[in-house]
Amino acid sequence: MESFNTKNEAVLGIQWRIEEGQYKDCSHLKFAESDGPFGLSSVYVICCEERSFATNGEPESYVGHRFLCPDTCVYFRDRQVSLAEAERKRTAEAWRRRSGGTVQLLLKVLASPFIWFQKLSGMAQGLILLLILIYFSPRLADSVIKLVQALK
Repeated sequence: MESFNTKNEAVLGIQWRIEEGQYKDCSHLKFAESDGPFGLSSVYVICCEERSFATNGEPESYVGHRFLCPDTCVYFRDRQVSLAEAERKRTAEAWRRRSGGTVQLLLKVLASPFIWFQKLSGMAQGLILLLILIYFSPRLADSVIKLVQALK
């Protein structure tokens, strides 16, 4: 397998091999740091995160063969699509972080009448509900007044 001395060379090597058709423009195509010959220094090698490289149609196991992306790779994921999805996720997360305080404040404001109502006595709650019912259903006002007078 071909090795590179710097990360920059590895990235350029990936780009060049994509252009020549050896590799597909896949989001799983990366470079990794590896021990150099005789363990003297680190080098960078091109690798597939899904370990899906092939050599002339054979699995990735032959030393000295040229590695390539299989034509029918089931793990292929277009790099541009992956970058767009990652950007969309970052944007959504940033929006959630920015609006998190606003949403919490809004929820507290909207919940406060219900917390207040819950602390009232049963009689007060009943009267408030009765007034709301009369306000939204004026037809029932006469019936409710007769019912209240009958309870006295």
